[in-house]
Amino acid sequence: MVSSKVILRVPGAFDREILFGIAEDVLGRLFTNCVSAGTLTPMQMRRGTNFPTHILYADDVLVFCHATVNNARTIQKILDYYGQISDQIVSQDKSQIFFTNKVPIQTCRAIRNFLRFPQGNFPINYLGVPIFKGRVRASYLRPIQDRVINKFARWKGLHLSMAGRLCLIRSVIQSSLTHAMMVYRWPTALIKELDACCRNFLWTGNIKQVSSCSVSWNRVCSIKEEGGLGVRSFELMNKSYLMKMAWKVVCGCDFGYDLIRDRYLDCFGRRKPLVAASTIWMGLREEIDGLVADSYSHIGDGVSTSF
Repeated sequence: MVSSKVILRVPGAFDREILFGIAEDVLGRLFTNCVSAGTLTPMQMRRGTNFPTHILYADDVLVFCHATVNNARTIQKILDYYGQISDQIVSQDKSQIFFTNKVPIQTCRAIRNFLRFPQGNFPINYLGVPIFKGRVRASYLRPIQDRVINKFARWKGLHLSMAGRLCLIRSVIQSSLTHAMMVYRWPTALIKELDACCRNFLWTGNIKQVSSCSVSWNRVCSIKEEGGLGVRSFELMNKSYLMKMAWKVVCGCDFGYDLIRDRYLDCFGRRKPLVAASTIWMGLREEIDGLVADSYSHIGDGVSTSF
């Protein structure tokens, strides 16, 4: 996998956004045409399943392919040609290349020397979410937690009313964690720490000061119609986001969800046995089992139901 940062030479921010949208289509077609011509070999999952060769978001480019020198040569030609026609230059300092453990050392060295990109190591951050291998560890997600906790100190909660502290918790703290909690199942220890910080800040204005609470935290996290304050529980928030992703995997709403479904589920939506679990799948498999057990299929005309 190659991660690149493209530098665009345009004056205005609005013009930059428009040109990025046009240029992304051109760059994507270059990769697609090379795959069709056979000069770029994409990664393979299983028969009949296509793996994406590239992911583009603004000026971030992720390229996936087999670790061969020929593929590295093709990627270099694409980036050079793209730079000539668009005046966008790949930043060598901000670009990295990643290899799996099965790639020989000689091949890694040859590809690094050809592309002139430094080799990166996991974990890395992409669009604000850490990407790593293996199980979700608290050390990988703790930087996100620390950034949220630091916001409490800058708010000077002692000078705010309880209504003000409640508004800040609901609108800033919990909203800032939405993106990260939609991907992984967070460890229980981190969730309890976040709940404790919000609870202490709400009642005392200081995340480290503990006081007796007249209302239980579960009651506070309930909706206003049930007598609560509308504060969302981080545990339930994480679970609901994962369940939403699991439902999209079962229904196949997008290309990325199709990849997860083809790899881990059979035609009936049940988990396949003896399949190596990915980092994201570790948090989804429990929700998948619950959705399959509590769902049924309406036959209708039989087009979407296989007997």
